[in-house]
Amino acid sequence: MLPPLDNEESDDDTIPVLSDNDPDHEDNNCSFMSSCSSPACSSVLSASADLRKRERRALSDSKFQRKVFSLLIEIRENLKNIGGTVQPSALINIKPAENAEQLKELEASMEIKEKKYSLIAQLKLTGGVNERDCLHAIFKKLFSNRLMSRMNLNGTNERIAFINSNLYDIVLECVRESFPKFSDQEYKSHVGNFLKNAPSRKDGSISDESINLSQ
Repeated sequence: MLPPLDNEESDDDTIPVLSDNDPDHEDNNCSFMSSCSSPACSSVLSASADLRKRERRALSDSKFQRKVFSLLIEIRENLKNIGGTVQPSALINIKPAENAEQLKELEASMEIKEKKYSLIAQLKLTGGVNERDCLHAIFKKLFSNRLMSRMNLNGTNERIAFINSNLYDIVLECVRESFPKFSDQEYKSHVGNFLKNAPSRKDGSISDESINLSQ
């Protein structure tokens, strides 16, 4: 006969097994049916349910962990290709650019490969319910709405031309991480509309300030 079951939690995932001679088990042919009132049967059913919960939780967590691990591998391989290692000063702390000067600084930092890879790795984790939602979330991480009010796709009306920036291709790459079928034309359309409507959103403003990112 097995030793009595207690209520203390254990790291052992083994489900208890009933002995055919268990005196507390009224019906040894119940196959652990819920109708059996035996304390031993109840313990077995409880342990089995707990194990199933752990398996489901582990499966859910592993999907996110695999994605993060994949991104870390990608960063490591990219750094091998440029023959360097990431220094603390090379990591990008994503904070929305508030004005044209901060945007120029962010653009310039993309010329440094370590900083570029760091930003891409973080933005690829953004996700969203669809391409449009993912794109908007990335834009909000990169730019304040006040700054977006001074931008448009092609730089017309003395606005900042997003299509000429280093970030244009980076944002598209990050959206395609979650939505591989996102086309170039869809991207241009969503970017144009989102920037066009920036002045009407909270903290948006119309301004004649312009900037040439290539200077």
